[in-house]
Amino acid sequence: MCGAFDEGLDYSLGMNYKYGFNGFPVDLKKARTYLKAAAENNAEAAAVMALLCLDEGVSEGKPMEDTLAEYIKWLKQASDLGHREATKMLMPLQ
Repeated sequence: MCGAFDEGLDYSLGMNYKYGFNGFPVDLKKARTYLKAAAENNAEAAAVMALLCLDEGVSEGKPMEDTLAEYIKWLKQASDLGHREATKMLMPLQ
């Protein structure tokens, strides 16, 4: 689906691709696409996006400043949507 039409479906597909659930192949590019679409309105998807950004940044050798900026962006989105753990994780970063 990948869009604002069904963030629940986008979240499910993103998680399936991220972890290889339900017979899906692990595909982080597809996971990112679906999770990013879901993260606009889904707190859990935004929190997963934050962690995915950290994983990608470290594994791809991206500059730490860029990695942290994207991580904080998605944590803030998750927090704004009511994700309590994201709010706690943001506190020392602000």
